[in-house]
Amino acid sequence: DFTQAKLDRQSSRDAALEKLQKGQFIMIREGTAAKNLKALLPLMNQQYYSRLMFATDDKHPSDLLHGGHIDYIVKNAISMGVDPIIAMKVASHNAARYFLMNNKGAIAP
Repeated sequence: DFTQAKLDRQSSRDAALEKLQKGQFIMIREGTAAKNLKALLPLMNQQYYSRLMFATDDKHPSDLLHGGHIDYIVKNAISMGVDPIIAMKVASHNAARYFLMNNKGAIAP
């Protein structure tokens, strides 16, 4: 039902916002079953994007083959209005920083 889906998105966004305000990182999931990109999209702004990262830990192999992996989430985020530079940092640099891969994730020529 549309109303319940809207409430679920708001509740998910509110929970993520509370965690961000406490300094935690948030994984935006867009897998086969678990999806929260649409709900968390408003948090991909200058204030919070540095503590967001994309995750696809439950992606079905055929979804990977036909849709892609992290690149799929980047394309969707950009198509929904996210700044392409923010989308790329969330996809690469932020995740590398979170997992202490300090020599990975840079956007450079």
